[in-house]
Amino acid sequence: METRSGSVGRGRKGIAGEWHKCPVFVDRCSGGVAAVCRCLLRQTPGRKGKIVKLEEGTVDLTKDYPHPVAAVFAAWSQEEAQRQWGDPGVGWHMDFDCFSFAVGDIDICRFGPEGGDEYLNENRYLEIKPERRIVYASSLRANGVLTFAGTVSVAFEKHGEGTRMRFVEQGLYFDGHDSVEGHREGWQHMLSSIATWLDGKAK
Repeated sequence: METRSGSVGRGRKGIAGEWHKCPVFVDRCSGGVAAVCRCLLRQTPGRKGKIVKLEEGTVDLTKDYPHPVAAVFAAWSQEEAQRQWGDPGVGWHMDFDCFSFAVGDIDICRFGPEGGDEYLNENRYLEIKPERRIVYASSLRANGVLTFAGTVSVAFEKHGEGTRMRFVEQGLYFDGHDSVEGHREGWQHMLSSIATWLDGKAK
């Protein structure tokens, strides 16, 4: 695991001027979102009751893993896997209110620096095709304030002896608290964290 100081465009988020990359996500109570959010969330509050900014955008990433589709799919479908590759690191907590990987069900994850800001990621599964595709609606709040809302699709296909995974996030980033570039950078690190987790499991 690594942390370093520096501003983050959002990548799914930079909090207090830090970004984090680790071998374990959002997403979420689920989905690797915790680490992503740590990488990306940046707070730039505007005037109370007034919308400062509304940004819409898409994060579209493809990554190849030298592991079978079943193993890559399991990184998203299993709570313990997400706890590991989504671990936000020393000095941070991450707790699942619930983790239910089923269509219509939700994952709710709370995380943040010990004694600091509280982040809430909620995902509702819209479609699950085992070892083929996962689609879920996702939202992120910082101290009760909505910073992101959108839809995520994760597709899996056999590629050579391994797996090609395509991750697409489409959404709205509110009031300067979050940004598509921040999410892109954050998810790039998260997909690398999944690779580290898979390599460790394969040993």
